[in-house]
Amino acid sequence: MRNFLVAAVAGLMATACGLPFGIGQASTSQLINGAADNLASASGFEVKGKFTTGGHNYTFDLEYQKPDAADMVVDQDAVHLELLQVGGKAYYKSKDILTSTVGTDPFGQSVARAVGDKWFTSQDATPIDTTQFTDSQKVKANFLNTLGVSRKDNVSVNGTDTAELSTSDTIVNITEASPYHLVRVETKPGKTVSDVSNGDFEFINYGKSFGLTAPTDVWQIDEPSTWPAYYSVNSISVSRCDDPCVISAVIANKGGTKTGSTPSVLTFTLTSKADQSSLGTCKVTISPDISHGTTTTKSCSISTPQWTAFSGTYLYDATVDNPAYD
Repeated sequence: MRNFLVAAVAGLMATACGLPFGIGQASTSQLINGAADNLASASGFEVKGKFTTGGHNYTFDLEYQKPDAADMVVDQDAVHLELLQVGGKAYYKSKDILTSTVGTDPFGQSVARAVGDKWFTSQDATPIDTTQFTDSQKVKANFLNTLGVSRKDNVSVNGTDTAELSTSDTIVNITEASPYHLVRVETKPGKTVSDVSNGDFEFINYGKSFGLTAPTDVWQIDEPSTWPAYYSVNSISVSRCDDPCVISAVIANKGGTKTGSTPSVLTFTLTSKADQSSLGTCKVTISPDISHGTTTTKSCSISTPQWTAFSGTYLYDATVDNPAYD
């Protein structure tokens, strides 16, 4: 979807060379070449709009900042994604995509909650190819072809005076005055260009700096060892349960050892089977953390008046609270 979006926008910029049109006005070829060169050389710009392809409706807003930074917000039907790329690295925000990536089991749901609205990335995260906009030769190749074009001058687009260049499939608006800027690209109603229909793309904010920088709080979604610790209970033992009742559990760390979060806490409980009344609890703070994929045994003692006086069948349990994932 990411590579297609850039290709779709750039690929729709199909217009034609023409003879001078009107006294004192730039020729169609001058408009096209100027718009292509100015887009390629711009220190920054924004393109936003909508299109339909593959049975899905898209809306998007892309901010570009030299030399290779971009921030793109995309909605595919009900799926929302934000992509930020800086220094050749891509970062994402998307609860929709994250949920499908980490799974819907309790652990996956916990990871999704922990990430929340934070940025995440992976080793396979690939930046979009901004050279479709920033390489002058590629931009010109996307703009210039031998298709016939009709021209209409002095067409206002959001208050900007433009030349409207039309082919059988597309409408392109370029500023009449120098420096020539691409303003808008549309597919005509009922037309499909490179599998794209209902296309409407607006180019604004030429030369703007969007202040795009690499985020600092990022989840490496395919490297659990870089996450905060996430403990689960593998087994529980009451072999030493007397008075007091020493209860132990083998726990495993599915996360990592990232510092800065509140330590996880292991809680043991004893309950009467007959009436579910509490016979006592004890807690163990898990610190220091163990490394990803390893296990350890933790235990504590329960000694309460209820347990001392109890006779009968009891139930036991051990649960972990992982605050970093709450």
